[in-house]
Amino acid sequence: MDFPVIISTILATIIIWFAGRYIAKLSIKEERIIDNMVDPGNCHTINGVGTTMKDANSFDDEFVISYQFIVLFFLPILPINCYLIKYSQTDSNRWSVYGSLNWKYNEIIGIYLKWWALPIGFVSSVFMFGY
Repeated sequence: MDFPVIISTILATIIIWFAGRYIAKLSIKEERIIDNMVDPGNCHTINGVGTTMKDANSFDDEFVISYQFIVLFFLPILPINCYLIKYSQTDSNRWSVYGSLNWKYNEIIGIYLKWWALPIGFVSSVFMFGY
């Protein structure tokens, strides 16, 4: 790889990542329907394949809107559900679910853009310079 490929990859990645953050925050203050009787089940990945939670937005100071995704190589493939969660104060890998929320498509698109920014940036720079 030469210098222009590296620079274009970095720039494309940064632009896509910030676009994803912006798109995901468009509907943060809208009213959301919350279903309190919910259990997301277990989120496990084995060698990057399984289900995991991907954060979309901060709902307020302590709660986070998070989507449960089917992942492949740790990249989100298919959303399963949307939850309002609160992370533990002592361990960031532990969280509690406070309810299920209705989906916002701009949040899902934002998650895809944030997580797929590096692969998209790399592939676009490879096609741009013909490597």
